Amino acid sequence: DNIIKGAVLTFVDVTTARKLHEALRANEERLRVALSATSICLYNQDTDLRYTWIQNPKFGFTAEKIIGKTDADLLGKKDAAALTTIKQKVLESGKGARQNIRVTISGKTLVYDLLAEPLYDNARAVVGITCVLLDVNGQQGGKRIYFGTDGTLPSENKEDIP
Repeated sequence: DNIIKGAVLTFVDVTTARKLHEALRANEERLRVALSATSICLYNQDTDLRYTWIQNPKFGFTAEKIIGKTDADLLGKKDAAALTTIKQKVLESGKGARQNIRVTISGKTLVYDLLAEPLYDNARAVVGITCVLLDVNGQQGGKRIYFGTDGTLPSENKEDIP
């Protein structure tokens, strides 16, 4: 009675999926290598402002320590509140924002140029934010570099830093 009388075989061609997966992996590796040579951090946060993805983390953190956390989990209360305000406005308005920010890490105040843009799903609903954080604490000709809040070229104007 336990005799097999037939079989049904199904073949699924996964060649395209494998090629797409490999192309995505290669692109992410290129991005990782390119960002590692810069002072730029790129990341996504969901609508609760929890980090969901990050490349080239700052402040001495690793990606593993950041993912799933909020700015309030990682930074001082004042710094986290300032960042959250900017990012919450982007989530609520659906419009990007660019602003210089100050962050104090281990007693040292650092200045960053933050660009935050809404992240949309296929239905064009805001599902989070994508941010670029540029370290502007480097020296150029012995002078600090500060970017205008409107994204203009660097200036020596320290008044546009909150």
